[in-house]
Amino acid sequence: IVAWGTECEATHRDVRHLRSTQEEADTKIILHALDASAQGATQLSIHSPDTDVLVLALRRYPDLCSNSCFVTGTGNALGPPKTAALPAFHALTGADVTGSFSGKGKATCWNEFYNASTPILQALANLGSGEQPDDGT
Repeated sequence: IVAWGTECEATHRDVRHLRSTQEEADTKIILHALDASAQGATQLSIHSPDTDVLVLALRRYPDLCSNSCFVTGTGNALGPPKTAALPAFHALTGADVTGSFSGKGKATCWNEFYNASTPILQALANLGSGEQPDDGT
């Protein structure tokens, strides 16, 4: 499968459903990963150094085939509570359109996030889980 601009072509099957108006490769990578899973892929490796792609992959992980992995550089494992809270952290501090949060840069916010208590991480993980914030958010 080859994708460029809004187009997508393949030699082995019809992929018109993968045409996309998304400008960023981030979302296109996830679109193709989801399609591969829907087509019966049993193993999937997403290779990207981009945090945006990681966050999108985490969000869609339940929809990917059971043997999916994200391949990037080296680092330390965050663990389940921080992993669950990472999409909210990224939305608040690190999306492509966010330069800083309340005057704080990415490194300062990351240090606070990394040392956050379990209730804070749970509240972040709950962001976007309902139409309105509740006591757990």
